[in-house]
Amino acid sequence: MTVSPNWEREGLLCQVTSPALAIRRAPKDNASLLTEALMGEYVQVLDERDGWARLQTDSGEHIGHGLANQLATPARPVTHRVIVPQTLLYPRPDIKSQPAQTITLNARLHIMGSEGAFSRLSGGRFVFARHIGPIGEPASDYVAVAETLLHAPYLWGGKRPSGLDCSALIQLALHASGHACPRDSNRQETELGTRYKLDNSITLARGDLVFWTGHVGMMLDHETLLHASGHHMQVVRERLRQAIERIGRGATIIRRLAPAA
Repeated sequence: MTVSPNWEREGLLCQVTSPALAIRRAPKDNASLLTEALMGEYVQVLDERDGWARLQTDSGEHIGHGLANQLATPARPVTHRVIVPQTLLYPRPDIKSQPAQTITLNARLHIMGSEGAFSRLSGGRFVFARHIGPIGEPASDYVAVAETLLHAPYLWGGKRPSGLDCSALIQLALHASGHACPRDSNRQETELGTRYKLDNSITLARGDLVFWTGHVGMMLDHETLLHASGHHMQVVRERLRQAIERIGRGATIIRRLAPAA
């Protein structure tokens, strides 16, 4: 793609065409990962040089660099999203057809029709129909969605079951359930739900979000935390008390969410 000079001022709306676009601090393959944008997500392209696009994420939280050949101007509206941790895109409506391509939870798709047990994408590939759902039909339980990502490896900046960080776990689960959610834990702490101080005056409940400085987890019940842990290097369940004792910086804030609209 070639970027017109006036786009640097206004930003060109583009859509991710690969399973996930790595957004990096610098236009280098080995530069640190800021975040990922999933298939069908929107970004604003600010500039392009030597195959790298300088871009801003749809939430506005990150400006970084991604490969320009994984972007295209939006052609068709998104109709469906992936509702399981991972699924495959096939070249034909046949589970034996190759090559298959992996896409992940909350990837956004434009579905043109169906053939047997498969749905046909606008680009000609096929996905198992029971692994996707209409955009307007969110999951009913964001905690249950988060639990499907148990044991996913920890990856700073990652946003897929193949590797994700603490705030991505929260964002993926909430987006799947129809809640707006920023990408980073500091914004999640200030913008999500109702704020409570974590002390003896409150009983923790399923779905409460617990925040440390730079870290967040989700309560499965009044004493069990689910979080993407850099200590365990994966998404784990553990007693909140144990997590507080190990991390050392006391968790003092929780956020309690209202049901999604």
